[in-house]
Parts: sequence; C-alpha cells; structure tokens
Amino acid sequence: METEDRKKRLYSAPAKVTVTVLLFLGALLCTIFGSAFLRLATLGSGDPTARMEGGQYYTTAGCAIKMHIDLSQLSDYLSTRKVFDVNGQYDPTQLVDVTKDYHNGITGVEVNKYTSYTLEDMYQMYVSGCADNLDANADESTYIQEDEALASESSEAAGYGLSGDRSDLTVASGSESEELVPQADLENIALEYMSEDTWKHLQSVGNSRSYSRQFLYLYGCGYPNEISYGIKTAAGSTLADYAAANPEKVSLYDLYRALPDLASQVSSYVWAEESQEQYLGRNSNLRYYVKDETQVYTNMQDWEALSEEEIQNMLESWPMYVSYTRENGRMVEGHFPETAAGYRLSSYLASEQILSGNERVYIGLDTAYPIDDDYKEAARFYDSLAPYAPGILAIAIIGLVMAIAAFVICTIQAGRNQKDGTVRLYGFDSLPTEVAMAVGVILGILLIGYFGYIIAINMSDMSGFFMVFLGLYVCMSVGLFMLFYLSLVRRIKAHNLWEKSILRAVIHLGGRVYEARQESSKLIMAALGLMLLHFIFLPTTGFFGVMLCLVVDILVLLYMLREATGKRTVIEGLRQLGSGDLDYKVDTTELKGNNKELAEVVNSMGDGLKTAVEVRMKNERMQADLITNVSHDIKTPLTSIVNYVDLLKRENIEDPKIKGYIDILERKSQRLKQLTEDLVEASKASSGNVNMEFVTLNLNELVQQVNGEFDERLSGRELDMICSLPPEPALVRADSRYLWRVIENLYGNVAKYAMPGSRVYVDVIRREGSVVFIMKNMSEQTLNISPDELMERFVRGDSSRTTEGSGLGLSIAENLVKLMKGTSNFLWTAISSRWR
Repeated sequence: METEDRKKRLYSAPAKVTVTVLLFLGALLCTIFGSAFLRLATLGSGDPTARMEGGQYYTTAGCAIKMHIDLSQLSDYLSTRKVFDVNGQYDPTQLVDVTKDYHNGITGVEVNKYTSYTLEDMYQMYVSGCADNLDANADESTYIQEDEALASESSEAAGYGLSGDRSDLTVASGSESEELVPQADLENIALEYMSEDTWKHLQSVGNSRSYSRQFLYLYGCGYPNEISYGIKTAAGSTLADYAAANPEKVSLYDLYRALPDLASQVSSYVWAEESQEQYLGRNSNLRYYVKDETQVYTNMQDWEALSEEEIQNMLESWPMYVSYTRENGRMVEGHFPETAAGYRLSSYLASEQILSGNERVYIGLDTAYPIDDDYKEAARFYDSLAPYAPGILAIAIIGLVMAIAAFVICTIQAGRNQKDGTVRLYGFDSLPTEVAMAVGVILGILLIGYFGYIIAINMSDMSGFFMVFLGLYVCMSVGLFMLFYLSLVRRIKAHNLWEKSILRAVIHLGGRVYEARQESSKLIMAALGLMLLHFIFLPTTGFFGVMLCLVVDILVLLYMLREATGKRTVIEGLRQLGSGDLDYKVDTTELKGNNKELAEVVNSMGDGLKTAVEVRMKNERMQADLITNVSHDIKTPLTSIVNYVDLLKRENIEDPKIKGYIDILERKSQRLKQLTEDLVEASKASSGNVNMEFVTLNLNELVQQVNGEFDERLSGRELDMICSLPPEPALVRADSRYLWRVIENLYGNVAKYAMPGSRVYVDVIRREGSVVFIMKNMSEQTLNISPDELMERFVRGDSSRTTEGSGLGLSIAENLVKLMKGTSNFLWTAISSRWR
C-alpha cells in the first residue's frame, strides 16, 4: 500500500512539474558554469586553476598562444610591408608589373605601364574576382590548344600560354612557332569565340594579324571581362590589347596566369595594412619593436625615437615582455619571463622569425590594459573567475547530475496517470512514428549544428551575456528534445510504437492486398499494363501514340466513373438499412462485377435483419402476452385470498397464534399482488406499450410530495434526508403519474437498502436546458455487481434476498425515463425539458 502511495505521488502533476523544473535548472547550471569553466581552461590553455597559485592571465600558456597567433600575423604583415612599402609607408598609387618578380621588394624595379597596375587597382582586381575570372579563362583556353595540337599532329605543344615561368614573361613567346589560323578562315573562326564588335576591335588593335585558335578564344573571353570590371593598366588599356598588339613580346596566357598570384599578394598586403591598425596597431595592448638590417617597425610612435637600450630599460618594468636577437636565423640572446607564457613563447620564437634571419625584437604586453582589446577582455574574465574555478566546476557537475537524474525520473513518469498508473497518450503521440522520429532527428541536427556554430565563433570571446544566452538555448533545445523523447517513451509504454508506424501500415496494406490477391492482382496488372502502354507508345509513335493513350485513358475514366456510381448506389442502400428501412432493395440491374455482388449481399442482409426483427418482435409479444396472462390468472385467486384474509381479520379470533398466521398471509398476499403488478408494468415499460400524457410539471413540488410520503419510512430507519432544491421552478415535460412512479421507486430502494443512521442526499439541478434529479445514499451492504447489472430485472442489491422487493424497481424506472425522453443511470436520473 505504501509503495502504491509513493507511485501516486511520483506520477502526480506537482511531482512532474518539479522534476521538469529540476531538469531545466540542471541544464541551465551545467551550461552556464560549464561554459565558464571551459572558457577559463581555454584562456589558461588547460590550466584554469593557475590563478590559485598566484598567476594572472599574462602568465598563462593561453596568453602565450594568443600572442603567438598575433605575432604570426605580424610576421606576415611585416613580410608584405617589406615587399610593397615605399619609404616605409603604404602608397596605393605605386605601380606593380604583372611580369615582374617582387621577392626582393618593389623599390628600384622598372615597370611597363602596359602591364602594370596601381596597388589599389590590383587589390580591386582581387576582391572583385576579375583576376580569378581571367585566370579561369586562361585555364579553359588550354583545351583549345590541345585540340589544335592534336589536329596538327605536332609533337611539340603550340600556342600562347605554354610558358609558366614568370621569369620568361618578357621574352617573346614565339609566335613563329605557333600554328596560326589562315587569314582566309580567321574571321569565321574568330566569330566562334567572340562577338562581332570584339572582333572588329581586335583587328584595329592587332593591325589585322593572324592568331592561333587559343589566342582568339582567350581574347574573346578576356577582353570583355577586363572591360566589364573597368580596371585598366597604367597606360589606360587592357592586357588583352597589349598582347594582341605585341605578340612577339608577351603571351596573353602568361599575363592572365600571373595576374591572380600578384593580386593575391597585394590583397594580403592591403588587408594586413588595414587590419594591422585595428588589431596590432596603436589599438592593441601588445606592443612590438622589430628591427632588421635596413628598417624599424613598431606600433608605438614614441618608440621610434628611443634607442634599444632605452626600450629595454622601459620594458623591464613590465611583468610580461620578451626581447631577443637573431643572427643568421639563430637566436643568440634573449629574455623570456619564467612563467608558462614565457616558456611557450621561447619555444615558438626559437624556430620562427618575425621579419628576417637577422633581427632585434622587443615585445611587451601592457598589463595595465589601457586599450579595450581581446587581451583586456581575456584578463578581466580570467583574473576575476579563475580563483573560483573549482567551485564553478563543482556547480557544473552538480547541474549535470541533477539534469541526468531528472531525465531518468521524467522517463519513469512519462505518460503515467496518477490514479491508476495507466499510460496516457496526448495528441502529439498520434503522429506516425516515423514522422515524429524524422522531425525529431532533423530538428536535433539543426539545433546541434547551430550550437556548434555559435560555440565556434564565440569560443574566443565568451561574455557573461553569451553564456546566459547559451544556457537558455540549451534549455530550449532540451525542451524540444524531451517533447519527442517523452512521446517515444509513452508510445513504448503504451505498446503502440509499432501500431502508429507507417511501415506497419504499409505491411498491413500489403497483407490486405495479398489476401485479396484475386482482385488486387487484376488491378495491379491493369495499372502496369496502362503504364507500359504509355511508356511504349508515347515516345515512339508521336501523335498517333498520344491519341491512342488518350482514348485508353478516357475508357479507364469511364470505367472508374461507372464503378464509383455503383459504389454510391450500394452506400445509399446501406444508409437506408441503417435508418431502419428494412424493406429497401438495391437495384442491381445496372451494376456489374463486385458492385453487383456487394449489392446482392446488402439486399440479403436486409432480408435477414427484417426476419430477425420480426422474430424478436414476435418473441417480445409472446413474452408480454405470457406475463399478462399469467398475471391475470394469478390475480383472480389472489384477489380471493386477499378478500378471505380480510374476512378472517374481521372475525373475533382470540388465539394469538392464529392471528400471527393471518398477519403473515396478509403480508405475503400483498407482496405477491405487488409483484404481479410490477411484472405487468415492467413488461409494458420495456415493450413501450405505455400511453404517456406529457404535461409541464414542477419537479420541485413533486420531490417535496414524495419526501412527505416517505418521511415516516425513512425516519423509521433513522435516515437523515438532506434535500437541495433550486429557488426557481424546475419545469419538465413528462407524464406525472409515471414520473411519480420513477421517483417513488428510487425512494423505495433507499428505504429498503440504505444503511441505517446514514444520510440521504436529494438534489434538483437546472443544467443547460435540462433538469437533473440526483439521489445519493450509502448502501447497507457491499455491492459486488456493476451498476449496469443492478439495472436489470430481478437483480437486487441484497444478495441474500432477506428484504422485501422484486428487483424490478430500477428496471421499471429506467424504462419509464427512456419513454419520457430522459436518461438515467444507477445513481442519477435526468429528465430533459425545454424551458418555458
């Protein structure tokens, strides 16, 4: 019993709400504090508790990793500056030549204005995609070259673009060695690869020279591309025009191939120049001073005027700084802090140079953090929370355990009803199993994918607000997961996981098709034949096949319409039978096949139902006649017995023993008389052979009259009557005599079977256009039968049958209520009425 009570409490609504709240609370705590601990571990590079030992952020390996990343970017930036800077500055008007190599810097390199662009224009060619498009055009032109080489059966590849070495760009690519298109065919072939306007322009630029197929293709694609992007060389022309006018000097293929490499270098330089000012310029707490044989680079303007000794002396007061000298690629001397950050930076910088193999480097992190950058944000987060890292981890673990425990309990509680522990399903559980699982899986993938995405882009900058957002997002995800998970659990508990499955429906349908294989095989073969007809005739026979298939489709449509009409006729016949017209016959003259067979079954079913109804009516009439005749035959001698008993009572009989016999005779004869009358009335009520006279009655008055009638009997059994009647009249449409009999029977049952000394409740309630009469009492004996059985004839609540009664009272009451268009059950009776 105690176990059952525990289960009921576990399955109660408050318990379920409490466990759900604990689940979300655990998920929230685990996510927020877990992400905070992971952020500390990331910043400390796996050592979030370093602060407990006195270390601050700038002493951690995580800080060194961040500095190493920034120094690597600085190295790339300074390398590009060394190549493209003019007098140590970025000059967007500086020209760069596509045909030149700038490994040793831009200064002093002579350029050809016909193949040169400004740094700004070269950067725009990269970001706009022009350089990549021209490179793709060059790559596509090689297929034209290969076709040309195969056509000429040459053992040596010919055409523009064979030179891939940028050192040969200024050398004539050898137009004499190329197989040129004959002048007679030049225009026709050129117009295959370019528009007429482009061809005319090529003729004017190239002085009507002859060209190879590859060049014609490349010019036809490249020249319009250069014009469309609007970026021209320093001479105001295009590379395509220059190559067309000077085929003995330069290859258009090589120009287009070299262009994206140079554009990529320039774009890296320009981007680094812009981002350097944002990330490693004066807006960074990381300060640097790098010097090689010729140039000094620093992001601190006042350091440029200081000597190396002054810079060294100034940095010595900083807790986090490094300095070293590199000669011929090897670090010969240096200073690194004796911290995890210092050891990590020493390892990095020993093998990686920032500017060149001969350099002097000073790097410091201003731990006062005067600039709002990533270092300040990381230090603020780490230095404030690292002392509490063990507590943060403990709370995260507690949240995880709480969430797991709540998840297990939710699984146990899922679907269970508090009253009896049965499984209760909800509307969502009616979805097909595969659909619910597919939606759940897709939603789960999307949620996990977005979770990974936001973690990836915010891992290096996890603010407190983001952690709270992450916790709420995880709670939302857990809620959606539990929606599908608990539905799955309820389905498993209710054993309808398979019943709601689409696969089961398909298998069941296949089984039904197999069972009806004689009919279904015909339909399947007909459908396959129709599809085969369409497949054969439509593609091969043209208009004739289309018309033939159209005729067949029309015939199929007419057949389907005929079948549908036949089914409609059969359905109408079933509807008529359902409405009670058992003489209705389905006309089968125009029906064919299955519909005709089905109609004949419906007609025979109507005949069978009619016969069954007639037999039942005959039996009921015979039963009623038997009861009436028997009652009449019993009533005649019974009347004589009653009369003679009455005469005996009038005699002056002194013997008390004889008087007792006479009293017994009187009681039993009266009971037998009542039983006979009840049998007749029960027979009439069940067969409906009762003439009802409906009048408007006030049920309140009727109940009060019955109360007065039974007051003495109820008081004799010490029953306390509590009657609740509405203040306004409770009007009903009913037969007054039979309604009195219904209520009288109910009161009689109470007087016979109610527990002495208990209360009896009588209520009359007006409810939505009807009047409800409710009578409640406590039975003297335990009822071991159902309410439906108690309403049957000759069934009594007193199984020992020691009390008076025939067992017909409730049955008579129920049938009379039905005849008065009311409803009833074991404990209450309601008579419907329209309000007046």
